[in-house]
Order: sequence, then C-alpha cells, then structure tokens
Amino acid sequence: MDMKEKCKWLRHEILDILSKSKKGHVGGALSCVEILVALYYGGLLREQDKFILSKGHVSMALYPILHDKGFISDEIYENCYMNGNPLGGHPDTNTLGVEVDSGSLGHGLGIACGMALADKDRDVYVLMGDGECNEGSVWESILFAAKQKLGNVILIVDKNNICATDFLKNASSLQHFSGALRQLEWAVTSIDGHNIDEILAYISKVRRIYPDQPIAVVASTVKGKGVSYMENSPKWHHGVPNEEQLEIARREIDGS
Repeated sequence: MDMKEKCKWLRHEILDILSKSKKGHVGGALSCVEILVALYYGGLLREQDKFILSKGHVSMALYPILHDKGFISDEIYENCYMNGNPLGGHPDTNTLGVEVDSGSLGHGLGIACGMALADKDRDVYVLMGDGECNEGSVWESILFAAKQKLGNVILIVDKNNICATDFLKNASSLQHFSGALRQLEWAVTSIDGHNIDEILAYISKVRRIYPDQPIAVVASTVKGKGVSYMENSPKWHHGVPNEEQLEIARREIDGS
C-alpha cells in the first residue's frame, strides 16, 4: 500500500465531509492524518488492540477510515455530519469501530488505562491533542499508568501547538511535557508526526524496549497540514472554506 497516497485520500475525504456538511474541526483533523493512517494501515493495530480517539472533535478524520474498513455502511457514511445521521461531530459507541464516546476532552487516557489494566494481552492506543494535555484528569491518568506499570498503554500526542482559539504557548506552558513524563517513569519518544516511516519505526521500537512502562509518543505536527492557508492558523481550528478555497485545498493536497 502506498501510504502517501492513502494520506492524500484521507485529506480529500475530510474536505468532502466539510464541503457537504458545512461544519467540522478541520485543522486538527488534517494534523493527525499520518498518525491515523499509520495505526490503521501500517500494521500497528492488531485485532485484539484498542484505539481511542480522545480528541473526538476530529471524528471527520476517523469516519473515512472506519468506512473504508467496513465498519460504516455506504449509506450512513454518505450523509455523515448531517442532521439525523448517527455519525455526528463527536464519535460514540453506536458506531462500530468506536470504542468510547469522546469529545469532552481529558477522558481518553483514563479509559485507556482501565482497558489496559483489565487485559494485559492487548495494547491500547489513545490519540490526544496537546491542548487536551492541560486537563487535570490527564495527569491523574499519567500517574496511574506509571504506578500500575501499564506497558500496554501507548499515548500519542498530536502536538500541533494550537488549541481552540490561540497558539498553545499563549494559553499554557507545556514545553517541558516530555521531561515531566520521563520523571514520572513513562517511556517518551518525540517524532515527526507527518513521517509515516518514522511513526511506524519508533512506535514499534519503543514498544519492544519498554514492555513495563507506559509509552508516550509526542508527534510534532502542523495544524491544517496540506492546505497552505490553514496551516498553523488558529482560525482553522473549526471552519468551513468557501468553494474557491476548497478548490485551492484540493489542488494543494493533490500536489503534496
């Protein structure tokens, strides 16, 4: 499988959902494309493993994959994000392939810890945004995972440096996030979140080296990745491009 083409496909699907529904958290959806493609198409997620999209507001990046994998029917997917359709702006467990109701931030890691503690034979991956890491419940879960030696928890942080309304540096101080996790006995790896080869290699490697430590993968990404006028702009945390902007976005994704 050509992973680069799969990423282009997913970005186009995100734009299609945005175009039809006229709503969606597009910036954060585009920033985590390579991470999701690596998980679902790169062999990281085994049949017994679990994945939690804690930053549930970017469900428009997950639904195309679940549809492609056969969890969502053509009819339902065609009308996702529309009024009356079960595929809403935040995923819930009424949809096959969705493990938890998410979107209220800060809960995914705690749920992942419970799943991991209940069954040590499965890995539990959880994708969170960097802004989400300000939630107190996240740090409670970080302490719990270390104490219980939950080596089957893999936290991936989509570090695009922008939260809902501003650059993260103007809202809080997370520059020592990786160091804090290491002090709390987590195995921490920093990677390029848009390099699929690096994502696959580092997650596989760190999982083998640290079997008894929870793992944090801090993935540096660009919010709005692939669309020049969206990249690194807080304006596109949530937004709907006009037709001209959509055409520009599609051309840029095709040329990436």
